[in-house]
Amino acid sequence: MTHTVVVCRRFADDAMSTTQEAASRAARRPRLSLKQQVEIRKVFKVFDGDDSGSISLKELRLAIRAMGMEVDQAKIRQLMRAMDFDNSREIELDEFEAVVSR
Repeated sequence: MTHTVVVCRRFADDAMSTTQEAASRAARRPRLSLKQQVEIRKVFKVFDGDDSGSISLKELRLAIRAMGMEVDQAKIRQLMRAMDFDNSREIELDEFEAVVSR
């Protein structure tokens, strides 16, 4: 399995976690290598379907479903709230990186 797929899957798996667990993992994130940063940016661009520089609730739902996961709307909203540290209602790259880099 490629690192990009692993990162995508880890991100989607967070949809099943509680808000507190996701925030806790983000707080413990390690420093990333340049290669890891590049991989995370690639995954982010896949999730950011309209290339706006952020992931909307709709894009998050579509990305999770594209990976074959069926997650209800409430869980997706919970994940969005857990990752949207600045309350902009979208996930920016730094927020995405904080969650997937554990």
